[in-house]
Amino acid sequence: MPQLIRKLSKIIIAVCVCALIYTAAAVYARSAGQAATSGPMTTKATVEVKDATGVIPLKRPEQIAFIFLAAIKQLEGECGRDAGGPCTIAQLVAGPKPTGSNTVGKLKYDPTKTDPNYTYKITINGSNWELWITPKAPGLGGFYVAPGMMGDTYYNPKGAASNKDKQLTDTGITGDMFFIG
Repeated sequence: MPQLIRKLSKIIIAVCVCALIYTAAAVYARSAGQAATSGPMTTKATVEVKDATGVIPLKRPEQIAFIFLAAIKQLEGECGRDAGGPCTIAQLVAGPKPTGSNTVGKLKYDPTKTDPNYTYKITINGSNWELWITPKAPGLGGFYVAPGMMGDTYYNPKGAASNKDKQLTDTGITGDMFFIG
């Protein structure tokens, strides 16, 4: 009888351990699934960009970077008008403080933390700002937004971009724009 009790105890312990492992795996899978169903990488937005020769086909990571670029350009316009001058990425994420009664939008996501494919850098010089969106790995194109009123945008399909690369002449985004406000 004591031998039977020991065997049953071992079986009960094994069943409990299996139940714990199964529960932990289910919790992990659920949290991983939730992370994968939100954020900039899961957007269904579509992007089209053109230069003087026509449509430029962008890879999906490039499209995500371009949506961030468009959001930053929009918000920098608001910063210049309503927040006293250009804003840093940290300010765009936090929500710039307006100088008057107008409101200023903010980035929905921090591109420096949510885009694994690119680095984002804004430099500010007086009332001007520049933006570099540089790929972290080969095979992706980079973007550059020049300073000035028009904020001309350039694309280099082979990496980091500058004002010597393809100037974008027409752009469009249908769907999520990665900013609030």
